[in-house]
This record gives sequence, C-alpha cells and structure tokens, in this order.
Amino acid sequence: MASLTFGGLTLMQRKLVPGECTDSYDGSKHPSGSAWNTSECMSCECNHGTMSCCSRYVAIAHLEGCTSYLDKETCTYKSRKINDPSKPCDVP
Repeated sequence: MASLTFGGLTLMQRKLVPGECTDSYDGSKHPSGSAWNTSECMSCECNHGTMSCCSRYVAIAHLEGCTSYLDKETCTYKSRKINDPSKPCDVP
C-alpha cells in the first residue's frame, strides 16, 4: 500500500484483485467504479482493482491550552480546553 500525506490530507492507494477492492479498514468488498466512505472518516474509490482513499477531514492547528480530537460521527476535528473539557476552544 502506498501512502502520501500533504497539507493535513492523507491519500492512500492499494492495488488489489482486478475488478474488486477490499476495504483495508473494515474488510468489505467493493466493485470497480464504486465509491464509499469508511468509518475511519476516509473517502475511498475502487478503479480497476486499485483502492484510493483520502481523508474527509482537515486537521486544525494546535491551540494553546486545548486538546483536539477527531469526531468520527461528523468527521471533523474538535477542540476542548485541557483544564475544562466541557468547554470548547475558540478556533480563530
């Protein structure tokens, strides 16, 4: 599998069985020409047995006094105050 990261985005490409791709995240099979979203917030395509995926989210910059996490339901990063996780951080 080849993987490339740039600008906070990850692109992965994997050559598999011709005409079919097996999702490396959950093992599901997809026919050539199909596209799907994974539970890991990746957008994938299968073309001629090659699976290509890229992230559906953009990472946010480090915010002083905050911690960030990927919300897998919305596929977005969220930030919370380290000293009070009930409060979100203001993103400039």
